[in-house]
Amino acid sequence: MKWRLSRLPKHKSYNYTPKYYNERKEELQEILDGVEERKSEDINGMKARISRGLKGGTSTDRSYRKRRVRHSNYRLLLVIIFLLFLAYIIVTVYLPDIISVFTKQ
Repeated sequence: MKWRLSRLPKHKSYNYTPKYYNERKEELQEILDGVEERKSEDINGMKARISRGLKGGTSTDRSYRKRRVRHSNYRLLLVIIFLLFLAYIIVTVYLPDIISVFTKQ
């Protein structure tokens, strides 16, 4: 037999099912509420805009993302070409001196 100092109440469950549910209307209402919240100038509106921006990114404008990726890849290619050119110059100018230092011994 268990003895307790206090009894915890058991949770109650309800089996409520709505008689009519319009899914499209609910989705539309959610979208409209979100737009109104983001348009507001108070703190909650700012939070909603920031979280939406972080969550969605630039998924709405695919051409912008594609442009940014292309520019990024182009910059990366230029950096790689520059580093390869620099390595070639260093090898052709300083490698004979390095080899001669090790072969004089």
